[in-house]
Amino acid sequence: MRRDSNDKQWREVKDKVYERDNNRCRLLKVLDIREALLLRKNAGPYLNQIDPAHYIAVSEHPSIMYDENNICCLNHYSHSNLDSGKSPIDGHSISHEEVKEWWKRILKGNTKQYNYLLTNNLLEE
Repeated sequence: MRRDSNDKQWREVKDKVYERDNNRCRLLKVLDIREALLLRKNAGPYLNQIDPAHYIAVSEHPSIMYDENNICCLNHYSHSNLDSGKSPIDGHSISHEEVKEWWKRILKGNTKQYNYLLTNNLLEE
C-alpha cells in the first residue's frame, strides 16, 4: 500500500511522528562516533532528508500502517538500506536478523514506543 499527499490520515500520523522525534533521525541518537562518521560519509545529502519509517512493513501488517508506534524518523539513506536488507551505516548486505537487531537498537531510543511494540507482540525481545 502506498501513502501519498492526498491521504489525510497519513499526513496526520507523519506530523505526529515528526513532532515526537523532533524531525531528527533516531538512528543518529544510538550510534557511536565511529558509526556516525561512517554514516555521514556514506549518506551524503540523504543524511539530512528525514523519512517516516515503518518498523513493521505495511505489506506485512497493513492494519498498523497508521500506528505512530510503528513509525520513527530515519534519514533517507538508512531507511532505504534497512528496507533493502542492507546496513543502515554502510549499505552492505546484512541478514534479516541483523536488520531486526538494527531496528531494536533504533527503537530502544524511545522506551514508551519500544515497550508498546513488545507488549503488543510486534517486537521480539
